[in-house]
Amino acid sequence: MDLKLRQLDISKFLYYLSRHSRISTRQLNRLTGFPETFLYSLLKKYSDILEPASRFLVVKPLLRSKTLKEAQDKINSIQKIDRDYLTENINKATSLRPLPDRSLDQFYTTPATTFRRAKLMAKMGDIYERQLAFLGDDDLTSVACALTHQARSITVFEIDDRLIKLIRDISKKLNLEITVVKQDLLKPIDKKYLASFDIVFTDPPYTPNGISLFANCAVELLTPQFTSRLYLCYGNSDRAREREVVIQKIISDFGFMIHTKYFQFNHYAGAQSIGSQSSLYLLDWTPQLKTISLSFDKIYTYEKNKMDKNFPFYNHWEVETTVLPSQIVDEKYIDSLVKTIISNLKLNVVSASKHLFPGHGGLTKVYILSQSHLVVHTWPEFSSIHFDLMTCSSGVSSTNVRAVFSSLPHTNHPIFR
Repeated sequence: MDLKLRQLDISKFLYYLSRHSRISTRQLNRLTGFPETFLYSLLKKYSDILEPASRFLVVKPLLRSKTLKEAQDKINSIQKIDRDYLTENINKATSLRPLPDRSLDQFYTTPATTFRRAKLMAKMGDIYERQLAFLGDDDLTSVACALTHQARSITVFEIDDRLIKLIRDISKKLNLEITVVKQDLLKPIDKKYLASFDIVFTDPPYTPNGISLFANCAVELLTPQFTSRLYLCYGNSDRAREREVVIQKIISDFGFMIHTKYFQFNHYAGAQSIGSQSSLYLLDWTPQLKTISLSFDKIYTYEKNKMDKNFPFYNHWEVETTVLPSQIVDEKYIDSLVKTIISNLKLNVVSASKHLFPGHGGLTKVYILSQSHLVVHTWPEFSSIHFDLMTCSSGVSSTNVRAVFSSLPHTNHPIFR
């Protein structure tokens, strides 16, 4: 195990050592929380500031005040962040985020939460001279950390092209050093990134499969050392506490140690099913940390795991979209959209039924498919359309559905649920 302590830890060691006129090794061990091997290595490294060996540790009188001041100043510089500067730029950055993509379980945190994450990480010494990785970052926490200008490196692994472009644009505009890698975590991560990071932060899909996949990737990315840490977000309704027990077992199975759990730390715009809040786990590396062989491809809340044998296989998508103002939302237009959807997804319509509502002419039309159904409802007065697609065909993938609905003519970017 590598002796690679946080600069904050070293500064606290020197602070405790010099603050007392004399201190025992046991007291110093209790204050720092270091393993004894680490503590003795540090005492050996800084033996030149200590009086000759005795029952107690004593910093040389001529060096004590200087050591104490330098340690305190270093602690303050590591933990201090410019609240006004970060808040202003976080507010600007988060206002540029695209609409959340529900098919990726995107629920955006409030700008205040993004700031609090960076503040906590700085306080824990997990930004200063650290190598940070973010597994998905629709909340722009990487930007908040980069704004401290303290990290050694920041790398974001993201699947959403819109967010990839946004983070790169923000980085260029604000002169931030953030590397963004397009990554589907269901596929292998490039070997050059493995075992390369001190800190991993993730707010994954809140499903057992989602937590398992993102935690597994975190294990692959973390450097095997005493100070490596995973920041993991997870939320569930207070009426379903048993779900969190499952998540905590997953955490334990990987070999992480729960350092701290900050209850309801994250606040979201939306995500009412979990009370618009989630907790933040700080998970520390242990020698027992390991990857786990995973065999699923469904990780999001709207997806049904095909490994579940208690119910027949199906997939279900809800899609909301708006159309351009010049487009008339009538049955002819809807039929043309459905024809495109059916053709591109290789589905087959068996029959159709409709109901036309009075007033603005809202339409509900049900298309019975040989593979299940497609229901369309329109609000012409709002230029809005809702699609409900269910299919028992394993040949229809989420990737294809996203591509087809995103390319429908005369429509804006759809929201998937």
